[in-house]
Amino acid sequence: MVGKHRAAALLGLILITTIVILLYYQFKLREVPKVYSFTVETEDLRIKDVEFVVYSNANSVYIAGHNLEKIGDDKQFSGVTYGISVGGTMILSLSQADDPFTLPDSFQGKMNDNTRNLIQNVKAREHDTVNIELLYMVNGGAKNVTGTVNLSKIAKSISSSDNKNVIRL
Repeated sequence: MVGKHRAAALLGLILITTIVILLYYQFKLREVPKVYSFTVETEDLRIKDVEFVVYSNANSVYIAGHNLEKIGDDKQFSGVTYGISVGGTMILSLSQADDPFTLPDSFQGKMNDNTRNLIQNVKAREHDTVNIELLYMVNGGAKNVTGTVNLSKIAKSISSSDNKNVIRL
C-alpha cells in the first residue's frame, strides 16, 4: 500500500515538474526580439539605417542592410573602413580600398549594402555598449573616428518605421 502512495506521489511530482518546464519554455519562446536602429554621422559621411535585431533567447544578432552616404559634393575618398561591435563582438564591418561612391553599384553619393547576417553566440544586453570605429581618407587626409553608445539609447519600438537615432562622431 505504501508503495502505491509513493508511486502516485512521484508521478504527481513528475507531472507538475513537466508542466512547469513546459510553461517556462512557452514564456521564453514568446519573448519579443529587441530591435536597435541608428545612423552614424561624421562631417564627411553617413552610415544610414543600421538596424539589428537581438534574440536574447538564442544569443544571436541579425544585422540588416544599411547605406553609406557621402556628405557634400566636393569630397574624394580613397578608402573607407568601418566596424560596429556590440558587447565586444563585431557585428558589422566593411572595408573598401577605393572611393566607394564611384563604384558601379553606388548612385549619387550613396552605396547600398544589402548584406544581411545572422551572428550566433552574441550576448547583447540592454546595458551593453555599441562601439563604432571609422577609418577613411578624404581629400588626401586620414581620419580615424570612434564612438560608443548605450544600447538602451538606440532601441526601436517594433511599431516604429523611422530612424531618429543619429550618432554624431
